[in-house]
Amino acid sequence: LLVRRAFRQLVAAALILAVAESRLSPEMKQGLLGWLRDMQESAIAQRGGSRAAAEESLRDELQMSVEEFVEFQKNRELTRDILRRKVEPRVVVSWRDVERLYSQRRQAYAPDPEYRLGRIRLLKDVQADKIDLAKRMFAEGKSFQEVAAAVAAPDGGFWRSVPAHDGQMHVDDLADDLQAALRPLKPGEVAAAYEQRSSVQWCAVRGVETPPSVSIFDPELQLSLRGELQATQERIEQGRYIQSLQKRWLGASIQKMELRLVQMARERYLDPLKQLRGPASR
Repeated sequence: LLVRRAFRQLVAAALILAVAESRLSPEMKQGLLGWLRDMQESAIAQRGGSRAAAEESLRDELQMSVEEFVEFQKNRELTRDILRRKVEPRVVVSWRDVERLYSQRRQAYAPDPEYRLGRIRLLKDVQADKIDLAKRMFAEGKSFQEVAAAVAAPDGGFWRSVPAHDGQMHVDDLADDLQAALRPLKPGEVAAAYEQRSSVQWCAVRGVETPPSVSIFDPELQLSLRGELQATQERIEQGRYIQSLQKRWLGASIQKMELRLVQMARERYLDPLKQLRGPASR
């Protein structure tokens, strides 16, 4: 895989550079030569002022000579220019694309609110007095938190947090009768006592927490989403452009070259007999 990837990158770079150089007119070539001379002089001036100092600096920094550095810069600019001409016009990011990406990540940018549920659960055989107290206090209109404190409910009566979807609490994992009791509740409301054979419990919506959200109309978020979409589309269009060049100039030969290169790498580095024999026996 590594051999194939490196080979494809090398071929792609060579093809793009060849196309870029083929588009240069004689006048453009003269201008390029002048630009390269200026770049070489600038590189020398910035790295000690002498060619020897520049050579040493570039060797230490980039493992390049002055000529290799100038050649690298030339190839990079020619590649950028041809990609700018051939790829960038095909990269179009619409508002609909931004909306779609925002919608896909809506939970991250605009998370649903969470309902904080409370529950007071008292056992009939050992907490009958607290059950009577809770019933009396709720009848008097006391809040859930007040009753929870009076009967010493664990965690102040806090039970769990549940997400909301389309304005509805997500409580599908609860028993049907509990779901029916909880769904209509608004923050601060308490469901009627839910009696079981050994216990009595009261459930309530203690409150709603809405995590911070970022609107799709936030300028920074729009720029971020648009930039990400553009980068993705640029990679796709660049891949298509390179494929078109390969098909036009190399055809099926590139597959043959790739297979031969992989075979050579396997024979050279992965043949167990050759590895055992070592370099002296080769």
